[in-house]
Amino acid sequence: MRYATILGIFAVMLTLLPGLVFAEHVIDDSKNPGYLFVISGTSGSLDGDTLTLNGVPNVIYFSDRPDRVAGHLSLEKFVES
Repeated sequence: MRYATILGIFAVMLTLLPGLVFAEHVIDDSKNPGYLFVISGTSGSLDGDTLTLNGVPNVIYFSDRPDRVAGHLSLEKFVES
């Protein structure tokens, strides 16, 4: 019984070892915030793969890492960027 327990623990350790070895190669995106955008309209239509929104007053953007940033901009500025 004791031999099986030790063998099981050793097997689990061998399974986790590759993940620990490669963990140091994780890309650090803490300096590059990722933004999410919210576009809502008063009406819209879907034709195949094309979504058309009508009455879009502005676009809301936000990010929470590394800094909390939020705001809005016009649809024209959003399309330009």
